[in-house]
Amino acid sequence: MTNKKLYPTRPVLIVDDEKSALKTMQKILENAGITNIITISDGTEVEPTIAKKKISVMLLDLMMPEISGAEVLMATLAQKPDLPVIMTTADSDIKSVVTCMREGAFDYITKPLVKDSLISSVKQAIDISELSTEVNRIDDTTNKTVKNPHVFSRILTKSEKMKDIFRYCEAIAGTQFPILIQGEIGTGKLMLAKALHELSDSEGEFIIIDGGKNDGEGFLDTKSKNTAGKSAAETILEKAKGGTLYLKNVSDLSIRAQIKLLTLLDEKIYNEENNNDVNLILSSQKDLDLMSKTNKFRMDLYYRLASHSFTVPPLKDRPEDLPILLSAFIDTAAFQTKKKVPAYHRDLVTLLKSYHFPDNVSQLKKMCLEAVKRHKSRMLSNMAFKDNMGRYEEYGGEIDPMTEGAIEIICSMKELPKMKELCDGMLEESMNRSNSNQRVAALMLGISPQTMGNRIKKLRAEQKKKRRKKRK
Repeated sequence: MTNKKLYPTRPVLIVDDEKSALKTMQKILENAGITNIITISDGTEVEPTIAKKKISVMLLDLMMPEISGAEVLMATLAQKPDLPVIMTTADSDIKSVVTCMREGAFDYITKPLVKDSLISSVKQAIDISELSTEVNRIDDTTNKTVKNPHVFSRILTKSEKMKDIFRYCEAIAGTQFPILIQGEIGTGKLMLAKALHELSDSEGEFIIIDGGKNDGEGFLDTKSKNTAGKSAAETILEKAKGGTLYLKNVSDLSIRAQIKLLTLLDEKIYNEENNNDVNLILSSQKDLDLMSKTNKFRMDLYYRLASHSFTVPPLKDRPEDLPILLSAFIDTAAFQTKKKVPAYHRDLVTLLKSYHFPDNVSQLKKMCLEAVKRHKSRMLSNMAFKDNMGRYEEYGGEIDPMTEGAIEIICSMKELPKMKELCDGMLEESMNRSNSNQRVAALMLGISPQTMGNRIKKLRAEQKKKRRKKRK
């Protein structure tokens, strides 16, 4: 059984000289799920308290005997200008309240207290305070090292783009808001979600729901009840209490399911009774911002989910990771197949850098396993990787955007280029992409190294002949 987390992370400070008022406000807030509370009956104790403790929100009585609430407000905002301060006052003190609001108070509540007004004001102040704190933490991560490298140890990378994401994860872990992870298939979204779960110090479970399958629709069904009288959503949320709920492939939810998710967020996850008992992480292979602009995803839901969001870069955008991933995956494949770890040609990395990897890291891992299975000689064959690339394009793979763009360019031409011009251009481009490595260039074009060598030799001879003619 896990302990219920205190909410908010940093306490709410209630200051009032009437102890009965302190008890009343504390009880109202605790019943609303706001459980991390400090009470003070003497205004002179505020300054040393906020100097020692990090406070999220302060409820401050305007009329106190030793020192007025207005004086405490001025002194507090001088030390903590970003701290939301809510003034509590009798109706007769409205003029003083207006002065306090001008000086920087966040809100005011009149006595006798109205329960809903108190809860609403405090919750709004907490949200703003938490978001402000997280923004400051994110700003502090700039140009700093990853503080918890062990949490990300399963993600092999030398990419600064990925390290920026690690630092961002450290800053937002345990947030009171949803976290949205976007990125192509096979980029490591699940591993990053698990890292966020570990960083949050959650004692509960890590629960996965796939929005792209029936379990996503089933999870959002709040009407059907089990024998205990609970819906699937209530059952799963209860299981995830004190832990993390990871809803993957959220972009695949139908519009109807999206409406249900929006309702669930308001009624079951971020309601007054369940504040922050569940860390909510979502992922999408598609760009939700673009989907919302084309009416394929509800814009109100997107903005609700994107409080904290980041996009994992595809493997083709971090080529510096290929050597370390290649070596690790070959080692793993050799262990799985009970073979000696084979060596590989240096030009294999160059070949892989020219490829767009539609399935990203997971595809490279499969490539290495297949290559090692086929391996019989001392050196690992590059052809096994090239064959895999070709099969992907032929069977079910998407067209490379670069190839698709080239086709569009050719189709838009009024006059088609001569075949020789196209062939010569492809020869030159393959040599550029392979850093003048004819073996790799040949693999790119799907021809033998011998044919590649002959064609390059012929092309260079023709270019040399043209230069001589120009000189004459």
